[in-house]
Amino acid sequence: MKKAVGLMLAGSLFGLVCLARGEVPADPVYQGKSLSEWLRGYDHDGRGSKLWDAADDAVRHVGTKAIPLLLEKLRQPDGTGNREASMAFIVLGAEARSAVPSLIKIYQENHSGDSRRAVEDVFSWIGPEAIEAIPLLLQAATNADMGIRANAAWALGEIHCEAKICVPALIQALKDSDGWTRLSAAHALGKFGIEAQTAVPALTKLLDDPDPMVSMRIQVRSEAKGALEKIQAAERDLY
Repeated sequence: MKKAVGLMLAGSLFGLVCLARGEVPADPVYQGKSLSEWLRGYDHDGRGSKLWDAADDAVRHVGTKAIPLLLEKLRQPDGTGNREASMAFIVLGAEARSAVPSLIKIYQENHSGDSRRAVEDVFSWIGPEAIEAIPLLLQAATNADMGIRANAAWALGEIHCEAKICVPALIQALKDSDGWTRLSAAHALGKFGIEAQTAVPALTKLLDDPDPMVSMRIQVRSEAKGALEKIQAAERDLY
């Protein structure tokens, strides 16, 4: 078992080195089809559909050997490739921790807004293992692009580390002019639990979010309520 895991990690690291050298990454084959072909399943229907499940299954079987190809797709300015890679990283989750340094580099290269938003999503899928990305995400939380700000706030919550620097930034994001950013910040604060106690006044204020769009207003208020409940539950568990 240990030998198999070692070989898997070695293969992943080798692929990352090849990508860093500018070489074209391999396109792994599963059941006679390239991984790129399988990933197109994410472009049709929705989660739970036959094609989507087949794409998930292919990524699951290829494992971390898929990382070099996925990183290359995140470098593309084409939103379709970015999205395919992001969806594939959901399957890999924390197993893709070795890709974090490369993901940070891709983000800094700023290939496109779509690419940056997709990379932020990937940090969310990786979770706490993406702690190295926190400084980058804190900067992104004030980006001029609303989508980038919202995704950065959400990712900070999924990583939920370094509360001392993340919670104040997320409290500030609760005042953002963009509803999705406020929603994401509220959701993220809930992930920090008791470490987000200082956010209670701001979250309470958000229960009366005034967004002019009714649907957005309802969602923002719901996330604020959920965050407050998580913080309060964490307090009860502590005492």
